[in-house]
Amino acid sequence: MVIPVLFLSLNIGILVWNKASTGSYVHYGIDFTGGTLISFPNSYELAPDQIERELKTQLHLPEVSARKGGGVLSVEVQSGASAVLDYMSKKYHKVGSTTTLEVPLAQTFKRQAPLVLLSAFIGMAIVVYVVFRIPVPSLAVVLSAVFDIVEALGLMTLVGVRLSLATVAALLMLIGYSVDTDILLTSRLLKRKESLEERLLGAMKTGLTMSTTTLCALTALYFFSSSDVLDDMALVLVFGLSGDLLNTWLFNAGMLRGYLSKKYRILARRGRRVRR
Repeated sequence: MVIPVLFLSLNIGILVWNKASTGSYVHYGIDFTGGTLISFPNSYELAPDQIERELKTQLHLPEVSARKGGGVLSVEVQSGASAVLDYMSKKYHKVGSTTTLEVPLAQTFKRQAPLVLLSAFIGMAIVVYVVFRIPVPSLAVVLSAVFDIVEALGLMTLVGVRLSLATVAALLMLIGYSVDTDILLTSRLLKRKESLEERLLGAMKTGLTMSTTTLCALTALYFFSSSDVLDDMALVLVFGLSGDLLNTWLFNAGMLRGYLSKKYRILARRGRRVRR
């Protein structure tokens, strides 16, 4: 159980470091900061990284994010949209269209996103407790999901993936994936009649197969998708599910194993036979 706790601590450290250096725990996208999205159709040949560097260097823009998807080059800026349009028109002969997201609307999204995640957690916790009616196993499931979200946010911050409405959706999907494997583990350990080791190994075989196939599908999506939005969503899920392997099969399994072992010892002292 120490290993996932150390991994969690590392990701908390990343978030705290980013807060100290930039003023926010994560990198926010235009959905949460406001600004202008400039789209350049039929721009297959332009590299987003190169465009970002050019705009920052030539136009001295502090916040620029360039992405490509479906043959459209999208540039996000908080200010200086007209300068970007002039630069791209003169150098690359590209004509773009702009969509502006006002700051008040972005701030509304920013306030609502944590409420959405919190509501999802509360709903998940209620369902888990109703199903198992036992505090320790229910707490283990909830903690594992919390660990997954924090670790995904930490790794997103480390590699520079911005928090947007799309990546918030990926985090909500991650809660579902996380709870799925945790409930599988908890159900097997609490309800099966084999020995504790046999139950644990059976749950691991099924759960690791599920997680591995999902990771393979998401990895394929990341490498072969032509959309940066899908790339970000796939990467967030890969980060979260990779952390979930540690949190489910080391932390949660260790917590449940300790709980059941203690329960069996108490029952044995009371003279009741149990299968260990």
